[in-house]
Amino acid sequence: MRILLTKVPGATCYEDLRTVNNIVYASFEEAVRQLGLLDEDDEFDKCLEEAASYRMPPQLRQLFATILLYSDLTRSETKNLFTKHRSNLNEDYIRRGDDMQTAMEKTLRDIEKYLKPHGKTLSNYDILPANISENDGDNDDEEEMANAAFLSQKEPLLNASQRHIYDTVNSACVKEINQKLFFIDGPGGYGKTFLLNVIIAKEKSNQGTVIAVASSGIAALLLDGGRTAHSTFKIPLKITENSVLNISHDSELA
Repeated sequence: MRILLTKVPGATCYEDLRTVNNIVYASFEEAVRQLGLLDEDDEFDKCLEEAASYRMPPQLRQLFATILLYSDLTRSETKNLFTKHRSNLNEDYIRRGDDMQTAMEKTLRDIEKYLKPHGKTLSNYDILPANISENDGDNDDEEEMANAAFLSQKEPLLNASQRHIYDTVNSACVKEINQKLFFIDGPGGYGKTFLLNVIIAKEKSNQGTVIAVASSGIAALLLDGGRTAHSTFKIPLKITENSVLNISHDSELA
């Protein structure tokens, strides 16, 4: 739709956007294809390239996993995309002193972490090197160490207001108190996302279960392990008074 909005003049409704040569197509994607405007590999290449200019490698890895889940790239296109952006995806591990092999393994583990909640693994895509087995992704100890390192580095940076919220929420998680629902408010740039990520790290270090969700994909991308509420809770796009979440009671998601 974004592409069509920049290319179709005078459109006043969605149907106008989906109309090409007087034929109304069922989806925006079909209309874009008929106009010859969609080169998915190039679109995702540009997306990752732009994101690398202002996102940290962990967020890029989550973005790459999202592309794998929701695109229809061929296996060869997926492999080429990963190869081209590999240096940005594993930059933090290389900077910490890991060799290329170790950095690659950690990068792939991180990507697979975002695939598993959707029932996918790296074996579904042609980016897993022959010398790295799928079981290499199940390294909980290493993830715990990384979480502990993040917490020890970031917790001292909380200011007085953030520290008050941090202590209050943590107390609610471990003690029987009446208040269990908190709303954090503040202008942009005041450190709300930073605070939330430190709280997430703290509860993970306490062996708590943390589900980080946001209403939009952009906001979810900023949270450690964040996903959209619609994706996490299987919320229908069209809500009625009879709507229910599409989660079976005996599923892993439940």
